[in-house]
Amino acid sequence: MNRDAFSGLCYPLEYSGGLTNKRFVTVPEQVAIFLSVLAHHKKNRVLKFNFIRSGRTVSLYFNNVLAALLKLHSVLLVAPKPIDDNGADTKWKWFKGCLRAVDGTYIKVRVPTSEKGRYKTCKGDIVVNVLGVCDRKMKFIYVLAGWEGSAADSRVLHDAVNRPNGLRVPIGMSSQRRRGALKEKGYTRRTWTQSEEEMFINGLKHIINTGWKCENGFWPGFLAQLENYMLKHFPFCDPKANPHIQSKLHIWKKNYSSLASMMTRSGFGWDDAKNMVTMEDNSVWEEYVKIDPSAKTMRYKA
Repeated sequence: MNRDAFSGLCYPLEYSGGLTNKRFVTVPEQVAIFLSVLAHHKKNRVLKFNFIRSGRTVSLYFNNVLAALLKLHSVLLVAPKPIDDNGADTKWKWFKGCLRAVDGTYIKVRVPTSEKGRYKTCKGDIVVNVLGVCDRKMKFIYVLAGWEGSAADSRVLHDAVNRPNGLRVPIGMSSQRRRGALKEKGYTRRTWTQSEEEMFINGLKHIINTGWKCENGFWPGFLAQLENYMLKHFPFCDPKANPHIQSKLHIWKKNYSSLASMMTRSGFGWDDAKNMVTMEDNSVWEEYVKIDPSAKTMRYKA
């Protein structure tokens, strides 16, 4: 970072974020400490030597700059503008109405040993799953951090959409990914009978009891084990590991995510006798399906 860029960062932090010069530590030095940790991954004991400060001072001013930076969210996070037909840049004409691009990334973190299993990815890295949304000029619109590395991208996106102040899609627009999902190769329209679903549940219990469950899901090859189990105990069923069983498992994970979200909201309950969701009145359900349309099929379903 050159001096002009550094000064350009210090100015809004001081005049909009409320960062002030202290008796012995100026604003530029506070920002330099912050950037050394954030951009260069330097440890507290290294910064103590570089800036000739105590570890407590380094930690204090890092948090002060972070608090000031968070106050700039209204400046740094821009409101998206849809792409129109009259744009000067012809390469964007194929994305008419596009507001934003969504993607996720892994950021390495340090967590207590007892919690490492939750943050471990399939490659063994200890990370958090961060969701970022940018406009076409690569300016951030929305950022959601804090999810464990083992969390699926779909779960993180579902949480972002369903938060009170979360990611919002304007009325009349929808995700291009969602609209194209049903047309992808491998999508199955197979109808499952109640007996097949019950056998599927028994099969899942069996592979869990026989050691196919791991920290972040199942070991490779578990779908084939499920297929063999169902064929052995229900010879007349014909679901294949891919795509039938894999698709069914994906749907159930999605339903579970919706169910868990419902239970955190006011007006929803659970009937242990009928094994189904209950609600105070119909308006509670209608309001919920507006933010989670995939939950429509769960009404009156046990």
